[in-house]
Amino acid sequence: MIDPSPRTGRAARDSTTGPGSRSAAASITFPDLAQLVRIAQPAPPDLADVRFAVRRCRAGQPLVRNGDPFRSMYAVRHGVFKQVAMNAGGAEQVVAFPMAGDVIGADGIDAGVHHADITALSEAEVAILPLAQLNRVGREFPGAGLLLSRIFGKELSRALEGMWMLGILSATARVALFLDRLSARLGSGGAPRLAFDLPMTRAEIASFLGLSVETVSRVLGALAGTGIIEVDHRRIVIRDAAGLKAVVERSETDPPSRRTEPEAQSRRAAPVRKPRA
Repeated sequence: MIDPSPRTGRAARDSTTGPGSRSAAASITFPDLAQLVRIAQPAPPDLADVRFAVRRCRAGQPLVRNGDPFRSMYAVRHGVFKQVAMNAGGAEQVVAFPMAGDVIGADGIDAGVHHADITALSEAEVAILPLAQLNRVGREFPGAGLLLSRIFGKELSRALEGMWMLGILSATARVALFLDRLSARLGSGGAPRLAFDLPMTRAEIASFLGLSVETVSRVLGALAGTGIIEVDHRRIVIRDAAGLKAVVERSETDPPSRRTEPEAQSRRAAPVRKPRA
């Protein structure tokens, strides 16, 4: 049988180390994990005995740092994170805002080290998925291996969508799509949340969308001017959800070559931050 609660290595330390890191839910089961990542699949009864430790993060607290040894992935239970990649020259780029249902940290599997900083933007909680434990589960239960493959497939789809967004959509459509997707992810029961506070700054949004901060602010103002949204600092209220989606749809049918010069200029990437001391 699989040892359901391995207590060695970083995964074990992650569940208890640091102020406020212990969660009221000390662990979740493998079926809980399948439900969390929204993959419906029959599971052998014994998988209910496989448990994963849970870690709670405060806003601003790092979950993973660039260069950390890779031992585990993390399934986000609630809250919002930012994932920031850095190249050899120290240039940084926000590559994702992981939220509930996302699995993060897989970037370290290939080289054995993490290549991004992952930091909580709000109070958050993750299930710790040690790679060694996942490998043992996959060997003993083929159905579990299929679930893990589907998890990786979802993460690949998310990465491909990001490439499509940066390569095809106009600046206005990128911001509109970002707000539309964020509204859906922050919602519950399949209903989007139409009023919310942005957990990330405009500079972080700009970095993620490959735009300048000025362009993000200009687009938010333009969308507010048409009545599609209301903006008050970080507070966003979506007044016309259909209109927000229409902005994206129009951009999908409008080739980049037909966009106006100001629109094309706004596609430049946001300035990167200086390397950390």
